[in-house]
Amino acid sequence: MCTFDRCWHLDSGDFDSACHARIAFRESLRPVGTPDSDFDGAEIIFGELVTNALRHSGSAAVARVRCEQQHLVLEVRDGGEGFDLERAAGPGHSDAEGGRGLMIAQKLAADLRVESNDGAFVVKARLPVACLKT
Repeated sequence: MCTFDRCWHLDSGDFDSACHARIAFRESLRPVGTPDSDFDGAEIIFGELVTNALRHSGSAAVARVRCEQQHLVLEVRDGGEGFDLERAAGPGHSDAEGGRGLMIAQKLAADLRVESNDGAFVVKARLPVACLKT
């Protein structure tokens, strides 16, 4: 059973701390992930979801990654209003640049969903990283 659980607290608009969190996130994966895991894909997902939270929510964010059913799951929680994932990441978005990161994250993640929970907005992604049994 894997007991991996890490958390990063990020202030709104603090992209320097987001960069440091992304590096720490990546370094934390290799010891718990199987060799055939997509560590690069997981890092891209982390970067996209954290950046979106800090850029668009207007609030602090918390990124948490833990092992769930032998895969790593990333949750990014913020106090923003949220969004409809299909509309934001779908084709025909009115902003030529907007939504691309979400589309990429959606393609790389085994599952990506948006939830509202306890007054917070949460994006959950099942990362392409299988947990080693420890």
